[in-house]
Amino acid sequence: SPVAGDADSELMPEELLAPATDPALLPNAADYGPPLPEERVRALLDFGQALLRTQRLLLPAEANAVLMFSRVLAIEPANAEAIAGLEGVVDAYLALARTEFDGGKVDDGRAYLDRARQVAMTPGLDRVALEKRLDEEWKRRVDGPLARARAALEAWKGDEAQV
Repeated sequence: SPVAGDADSELMPEELLAPATDPALLPNAADYGPPLPEERVRALLDFGQALLRTQRLLLPAEANAVLMFSRVLAIEPANAEAIAGLEGVVDAYLALARTEFDGGKVDDGRAYLDRARQVAMTPGLDRVALEKRLDEEWKRRVDGPLARARAALEAWKGDEAQV
């Protein structure tokens, strides 16, 4: 109990120092229940974007951008932000593939394109359009130069050329 004239007793009225017994002062249990679907969607989208920014695209398995955006689509199948997030993952893998191709690492570039294809198969995405972009990249980076190399070898060696 505060002592009269005590500085703390003037700052803290007696009713604030007593334990809360009035039910109106106690927190409502409903305020701490499960999140509403729209709150869950927002949290998953925010987490997915954070994972995308940090290049956590498909790994780790328990927390990655594809998983978060896919969970949103399970709740809201036409969620434009989740679809855009998954397309962003495809774009990220495409950028990684280009970097590997530019460095002469064709196998690593192909692995990134394969991961992009895996993401492109997610229901809700325009798989055909995404596959076309990935195929064009492969043709531009690998098939085209390979065909030119074969033609140059054939022109140089004629009938002796073996590819």
